[in-house]
Amino acid sequence: MDEVKINKVDKWKHILIWFLITVLICIFDPPSPDKALYLFVIGMALIMTSYIIVYYAHFLYIFPKYLGKNVIKLIFTSFSIFIILLVINYTQDYYISTINGGISDFEGAPVYELAALLGIFFLIIVVMALGNYQNRLSIHKANSEFNEEKVLLTKSIGFFQNQFNPHITFNFLNFCYGTILKKSKQGAEAIGLFSDILRHSITNKAGEAIPLSKELEYIRNFIDLHEHLDKSIQINFEIIGEVTNKMILPRILITFIENAIKHGEIHSKEYPVQVKIYTEKTKIRLTVENKKRLKPNFVRSKSGIGQINSKQQLELFYKSKYNLVTNDSDGMYYCELTINY
Repeated sequence: MDEVKINKVDKWKHILIWFLITVLICIFDPPSPDKALYLFVIGMALIMTSYIIVYYAHFLYIFPKYLGKNVIKLIFTSFSIFIILLVINYTQDYYISTINGGISDFEGAPVYELAALLGIFFLIIVVMALGNYQNRLSIHKANSEFNEEKVLLTKSIGFFQNQFNPHITFNFLNFCYGTILKKSKQGAEAIGLFSDILRHSITNKAGEAIPLSKELEYIRNFIDLHEHLDKSIQINFEIIGEVTNKMILPRILITFIENAIKHGEIHSKEYPVQVKIYTEKTKIRLTVENKKRLKPNFVRSKSGIGQINSKQQLELFYKSKYNLVTNDSDGMYYCELTINY
């Protein structure tokens, strides 16, 4: 990281911190009665300016440019800043503070005592700047890794979309629809639903939010297609709340519904697959509940790549704005996903 930027929020935080430091110094080292107040203010301004120069010279310039790259230039530039600190404080203590007959705090003391004291302050300020810079460096590295993972995931999700020629694919489906419609309305409807599902998967880009209403239409088509293919399937799908003016990443919700159909007992009238989507002003909540399909002991249940991808997308794109809860009991499986805006 060759450059450190301070945003508006951080600027106000820095101003507040330096103000509090100035107040504390004034409390522990108040102005002497024999000194004019304006001289105290000028002196304090010079001292704080010298400290600020030391801090931000290292934080914004020296560490980003030379730390871990050029030790000699780092030491040289840092020492130059120390000289500036000495000159400002020497001027304040031995000249400005003695105007109008005032007495210097270091009256009669050798100059090296002031240099030694300032050396301690210098090291403290430099260590503070180094700590803050390393913290920024860690955040920058984490963000870079996050963005790289985000790009890789987006590419992997979008890979499927690039495997088809949309024009010829949908022309073929339209041909099938028109041909089958003459013999079977139900078969034609299934082709139409499949076409809509495929179009949704191909045309919507990974990582780009779409209207929630569009995603819910996709889910409805997905369930309807399964009901066309299997008349005995038992799925209750319910939407509770207003869906307009809400956005969501495509194919985030469908994976958990697919999982219920794949691993659940979908023919039980007593325990149908329950899919509910609740919408509020600041959140979307999906709940999926299904009875688990009984399997022989030698059959192992494996988590599909679709569910893994959905969890990766949630982590990368929604970060701390989502909450996923699952309850896997002996006979039932419950999943609840909440996405906040």
